[in-house]
Amino acid sequence: QVLVQQLRKAGFDAEYSQTPDSFRKFRAGESQWHVFGHNGGSIFDPVDTLRMYKTENQSPIGTITFFVARWSNPELDAIVDQMELLPPGDPGLMPLFHEAMDIWFANVVEVPLEQGYHLNALNETYWTNWPSTENPYGSACVACFISGWGTLLAHHVQPVQ
Repeated sequence: QVLVQQLRKAGFDAEYSQTPDSFRKFRAGESQWHVFGHNGGSIFDPVDTLRMYKTENQSPIGTITFFVARWSNPELDAIVDQMELLPPGDPGLMPLFHEAMDIWFANVVEVPLEQGYHLNALNETYWTNWPSTENPYGSACVACFISGWGTLLAHHVQPVQ
């Protein structure tokens, strides 16, 4: 409700509505506007995130999809195609990333309302081999445990004793 009040104060005609099928409508592109955390793509490399906006990944309204923005741009497609040819960390990625984000921001694809940090303390008293900068086999964020990383972690973490 606070967000609705802020949007109204800024001049938007906003209202809050959550129905039993709100999430289905959101994924099917049947809601006019929604607030949802960005689907992300990767915490290591922006290419996975930018792939969400490629034309080949867009679905018609009514089709349930992970790529909920339903936006694409041929110029962005070409830039992401170039980025996909480069390995993570390649110095050529940053200029291409800036070009892609110029297009993305100019089209107001999504409006970031907040930035969520996934900072989780990982205690190695009982378990070791958690994902880290030195061992980046996955993400240690709580949301990632829920979305499938838990299985990957189960095969990598090791008991201390």
